Amino acid sequence: MKHDTNQRLYVYDEIKSTFIDCFNNNTALSESSCEIIENGYVLPLKKELNQDGIGYFSGGVTNSEGVFLKASSYIRESLIGSLIDGYDFDKKIAKFIDNEVMFAGMISKHFGHFLLESTNRLWYWIENEQLNLDLVFLKQKRQNILPQFWELIDLMGIPRNKIHIVEQITCFKKIHIPSVSNNLTNWYSDKILLPFQYVARKVKGGGTDKIYLSRTKFKAKTSCFGEENIEKVFAQNGYKIIYPEMLSLREQISYIKDAKEIAGVIGTAMHMELFALNPIKSIVLYRSDDPVSVQDLIHHALKADWYNISVNMNPFPISHGVGPILLGITEKFASFCDDFNFVYDKKKINYISNSNCRKFMKRYMEYYVQDSYNRILSIKNPYLAKRIKPFEKAYIPFKKRIKQFFKNQKTKGIAIAIPLHYWYTRGDSNA
Repeated sequence: MKHDTNQRLYVYDEIKSTFIDCFNNNTALSESSCEIIENGYVLPLKKELNQDGIGYFSGGVTNSEGVFLKASSYIRESLIGSLIDGYDFDKKIAKFIDNEVMFAGMISKHFGHFLLESTNRLWYWIENEQLNLDLVFLKQKRQNILPQFWELIDLMGIPRNKIHIVEQITCFKKIHIPSVSNNLTNWYSDKILLPFQYVARKVKGGGTDKIYLSRTKFKAKTSCFGEENIEKVFAQNGYKIIYPEMLSLREQISYIKDAKEIAGVIGTAMHMELFALNPIKSIVLYRSDDPVSVQDLIHHALKADWYNISVNMNPFPISHGVGPILLGITEKFASFCDDFNFVYDKKKINYISNSNCRKFMKRYMEYYVQDSYNRILSIKNPYLAKRIKPFEKAYIPFKKRIKQFFKNQKTKGIAIAIPLHYWYTRGDSNA
């Protein structure tokens, strides 16, 4: 599909080249493998910091001698959030479980990451279902498990008592360690869709060809203003409006699996296209000027008929994962509508209500005068970050500023790691 990438992009000319490069950066790898060991140890996750303050994990699987097995690592495009090594431990304190298990990796606390990163070894369980293997997962300390995790396990038909979430060093009789099916950002294997297709085939379809995945009822920290005008366009053109956060995972999958056209503002909901069983037309509405390579990777894997459209009307630079987001019927969206014979109100082109303007400006200042978000802004626009910092007294209550000061003193060592996560453009935050 590389030859027609440019024709699929209804984005501003100034950023078009970054979208082309991002899409073309994805690579399909066909090789998959599995390492099997006896009496191996599974180590709980430990959060580590390198000399630059970047956070990563140690843990994973070792052999019977305590040597870390690289097959259990998970290396992202960047170090942040990667599982790269094991650590020294005393075998005497290890618990022993006389089961044959499959190492399934880490459970992410963010649903978008969970969809790709916490499922990327499950292909092996599906291909070897007759082995009836228990599954072993790792999670961060004090991390709550997403309800969607258990929903997915139930939909796969795996009894919950066969799930081991390891929080203390544990030795298992035999451990299967399959390779991962993707690294979230720029490569994937031919196994990537197996877990999603397997689950989708078990769910009764919703029987709707065209759906729009709306964020208008989603109460998220990443505030979106103005989407109602876009939602109306899709409703007028025969799309069923779906509010994912109001549905169970099963119900979401039922709509996705039958759909032939899926539209929505970029974010986790659009990653649900992974459950599609039909060849799909994917209409992705971009809320910032940064490409999201996770969605590009999904389009590659699905061989989707995709279109990326700029609908953001943000007057200032924002982080995809932080916001706030100002949306509307831009000239680019209008061009897409004209090309595909969509009905829409031409009077709404570049329209922003006074109410949304005020909400955006208030939220923008509330966010980016704060120390952590101000550092995030400084990565893209240091001049603007410096100029708005003195406004913090007007937007942050005194008590909150005091609390923020002490928090920064305590977490000073990881201050660099936080901004890099929020300025995701190549496959991290997808709220």
